[in-house]
Amino acid sequence: MILRWACNFGHSECKKTANVKLNEYIANPETYRVPSDLKHWTYCNGIKEANISTWNKLMDMYLINHNADILEYLTCSENPDILISFINKSALNDSIIQKNYYSIISSIIQYHSEKDAVLNYMLENLKIITPK
Repeated sequence: MILRWACNFGHSECKKTANVKLNEYIANPETYRVPSDLKHWTYCNGIKEANISTWNKLMDMYLINHNADILEYLTCSENPDILISFINKSALNDSIIQKNYYSIISSIIQYHSEKDAVLNYMLENLKIITPK
C-alpha cells in the first residue's frame, strides 16, 4: 500500500523499482509473474520512466495478445515524445490500435492533463490526429 502511494506522489525510487519489475516481466514473462493486485502498479509506474525500447516491447506484447489493459498502461509514460508518437500511431487508419483510439486519447488526457507539451500538441494537431 505504501509503495503505491509513493509512486502516486512521484517518488523516483518507487518508479525505478516498478520499472525494474516491469523489465523483468517483459524479459521473461513465463518465469516472472506480476501478481494481479500489483499489475496496474507495475505496468503503469514501470512505464512512467521507461525508455522507448521498453515502451516498444510492451506495445509488442499488446500486438501479440490484444490485451486492452496494456494500451492503458502505455499511456502512463511520462515522456511527451513517446505519448505524441502513440497519439499519431493510434490515429492511423491502417493501425491495429486505431479501433482503441478514443480510449487511448481518454487515458492520455486522464493521466497527463497537466502536461502542456502533450495537450498543446493534441490541440494544435486536432485535424491530423482525429481518425477519418
